[in-house]
Amino acid sequence: MSGIRTRTVQAAQHAPIRPGSRPLRLLEILAREDLTLNEAAQRLHISVSTANQHIAAVRKALGAQTTVYATARAIKLGLITL
Repeated sequence: MSGIRTRTVQAAQHAPIRPGSRPLRLLEILAREDLTLNEAAQRLHISVSTANQHIAAVRKALGAQTTVYATARAIKLGLITL
């Protein structure tokens, strides 16, 4: 199993999430660029509703109740970088 895949398995307490996936890209953009969810959704050419679904998926996959904690876990696990 590759290092990236191992990180994915460790992070996926509830549902798997792949490094480089759109939900993680959204989380990374939010963290890196201090954008609102609406601004980040526009940047990715997705609706705000879809952006909310992506954030909910990341939070669930990382076992996080908040987006802040999901961001911290994703960084710690090497799923996103700043």
